[in-house]
Amino acid sequence: MPTFSFSLVRALKLSVLLCLAAVIADAKKKGKKRTNPVDEELARQALDQLTFTREEQIYNIALDVPRESNGAAENQVTNVCSFYQCSQGKVCSITPDNEPSCVCAESCYDTGEEDERVCSTMNVTYVSKCEFYRQKCIQAVSEIEDLHYFGRCRALPPCAISELQEFPHRLRDWFADVMFSLANVEEHLGGLSEADRDLAMRSVQTEQRYVVPVQWKFRSLDRYPKDNFLSQEELVPLRAALIPSEHCASVFFAMCDRNRDLLLDASEWNSCMGLSPDEVEG
Repeated sequence: MPTFSFSLVRALKLSVLLCLAAVIADAKKKGKKRTNPVDEELARQALDQLTFTREEQIYNIALDVPRESNGAAENQVTNVCSFYQCSQGKVCSITPDNEPSCVCAESCYDTGEEDERVCSTMNVTYVSKCEFYRQKCIQAVSEIEDLHYFGRCRALPPCAISELQEFPHRLRDWFADVMFSLANVEEHLGGLSEADRDLAMRSVQTEQRYVVPVQWKFRSLDRYPKDNFLSQEELVPLRAALIPSEHCASVFFAMCDRNRDLLLDASEWNSCMGLSPDEVEG
């Protein structure tokens, strides 16, 4: 099974934040609402690296640990935790019945790197995402406290109405470019499935090229569990990466949740991204 180093995860996070910060800073300096095509493409590639990478959850997955052969089989037996995935802040533990089970992690490794810090919705800085979710697991923090964004807590500028109106258009353009780029990558290398690739190829030339990517992004975020709803935790990889540079992201996703149940269904997501009922049905 392929393994990934924590340094790679940190590098990807740092790359995303730096690219997005550079794009926003450049746009504000020039007094434009949109960035130039070159810088915008860099930001989209960085966002793609973050939202579709699986390295951030690798620490929850144990490596293959072969057992000693008992003579009954020549091949080594794989540890039952090797492919058992636990949620953030938890690790796999083997029960007396030799079954995998998720328990709260006893500790999380602190790299000492600033880019590992995260800020909660209670404006509290934690040393890492792992530590934040570990604290939630052992019920050391409030149930309503969630991960807000990557980086130390700091004062964020207010979101102007004009910025809030522009944000979903920029976001869905990112989704479109990411999807069309992944259509050229083999599925086993992190690209699209055959079905999604076909959808992307058929929609790339359409006038509303963003419709399919917006719906595809919803499906790609809906993972744990896959229930046609986006929980706050499922939104974290997207939202937390955007907030430090896109200060309207937090307000935007809160507004999307129209019934205030802390879940986004497909209709709320599509409406918030500016898709009309006719576009969705088409």
